[in-house]
Amino acid sequence: MVELFRETRQPEFSRAIEYIGSDLAREHSPESGYRSLPDEALRRIRLVGLFYDDVGKLVAHGVVDERLIIGSYGPNIVNMWEVLAPYFYRERELTTKAMVYFEDLAHRARTRPQAQVHSELRLEASPPPPPPAQ
Repeated sequence: MVELFRETRQPEFSRAIEYIGSDLAREHSPESGYRSLPDEALRRIRLVGLFYDDVGKLVAHGVVDERLIIGSYGPNIVNMWEVLAPYFYRERELTTKAMVYFEDLAHRARTRPQAQVHSELRLEASPPPPPPAQ
């Protein structure tokens, strides 16, 4: 798990998330799936998609508690799935059933929101103290 967490902290992963969230749909139609996209777009989609697909495998097979993943990445999983789903669904029509574990993970994250997981875990707030009076 530490390795997985480390991967999401890499600048390349962050840039891929940003690109998918803000530029992918504007620059490229999902009409041809994702495998035929230009190399840079494909690399970013694969980086994020395969990461969440692999994490989804761990969750689906009970290796990792979904609360750990949803509590850490829930909104991002849902957001990335919503952008990438049209590309993956079209790819499924053209070639093979891609990213099924990512899809399952997105469904879990959508139906069990991060705030709910945090509540179940009884995570507590610790706001900073007020500034000293002057």
